[in-house]
Amino acid sequence: MKKIVRRKLKKFPYRLQKCQLLTDTMKKRKLERCKRLLQRFTVAHARDFVFTDQKIFTLNPVFNSQNMRIIEDSLADATAKGRLQERENEPQSVMVWGGVTPSGKTLLVFIEAGVKINAAICTDILEKVLNRGPTPALKEPTGAFSKIMLQHTAKVVQDWCDEQLPDSIIHDEWPSSSLDLNPMDYSV
Repeated sequence: MKKIVRRKLKKFPYRLQKCQLLTDTMKKRKLERCKRLLQRFTVAHARDFVFTDQKIFTLNPVFNSQNMRIIEDSLADATAKGRLQERENEPQSVMVWGGVTPSGKTLLVFIEAGVKINAAICTDILEKVLNRGPTPALKEPTGAFSKIMLQHTAKVVQDWCDEQLPDSIIHDEWPSSSLDLNPMDYSV
């Protein structure tokens, strides 16, 4: 099929790709919020931010049966070498919370399996990591950072950030569906 499309039609068969749904109202709101953020902060001002994020990692390896092969003489030999990949209905996982700044990374916080991140746990993590004092990865004490970009929407957490970190970006100020704006997605 690919050869026919390329040789006869002189075109290229592109794969379908998933993307974020953005309606016109979402685009308008995103543009307004981005403009407000650009007016509020300069490049030098943005260097004081702590960007945070959490991610769930599954401990089972991901495999693609089309690409991952075991080359052996017989089926029994291949099975002995790990041809069968066992899977669980609920694989083991671990949640990791971290933050990044222009001068380094915060300490990673590992959250036990089954623990739901609620307002109390989120503020506890923030107090432990941001008010701890100097860390080897950061050039200045993390308690000195007065700004944070936090995706947790609980009012208690947002109030804690307003009190402890007066220049923080609250959830309503951050552009919606802007996962690509968080440096945590690219630098860690």
